[in-house]
Amino acid sequence: MSVAHAQALVPPERWVPLRGDQVVVNRGENWGYFVHRNGFVLHFPLATGRQRIVHYLGRTYDATTPLGYWEAQKHEKKGDRITFGKTGEFWRLFRDGKPTPYGIHDVEASERWMQLPDDERFKTYGCVAMGTESIDLFRDTFEQDDHDVKVWVMANEGEAQAKIAEIVHGT
Repeated sequence: MSVAHAQALVPPERWVPLRGDQVVVNRGENWGYFVHRNGFVLHFPLATGRQRIVHYLGRTYDATTPLGYWEAQKHEKKGDRITFGKTGEFWRLFRDGKPTPYGIHDVEASERWMQLPDDERFKTYGCVAMGTESIDLFRDTFEQDDHDVKVWVMANEGEAQAKIAEIVHGT
């Protein structure tokens, strides 16, 4: 992991969400970044979709987390604590102003999942799963940004770094 375009990597205990923060997901290696426009970045493990066809909740689909630009605009509470973690929080991802089945959430097994090698964290049914500490920071970011967080899902580390540079340099 290289954060060539950022001024500094910030450890989780020193990260303070700011208005305008964005999230960049490196789907290929299962890492995420909280990005301040001033160049500070927090790097954290996450889990993405299983990269295969699945049968889940009455649907058959490719569970690979879709690439592209999303907006987390709606916070929901789910009853299933295994799928959605101890708080059941789920942030629905919107595309082109429309809600999608995808979102960001914790899972009951997140602490174990986040310890796995990068290539073993393709665990979800398409959503982005974060560990509890990262979910807490995402919740704070969502509140700072008036319930509208920009989320970029990129294919690999190179694309993720280019998106971070674009956010930081406003290009």
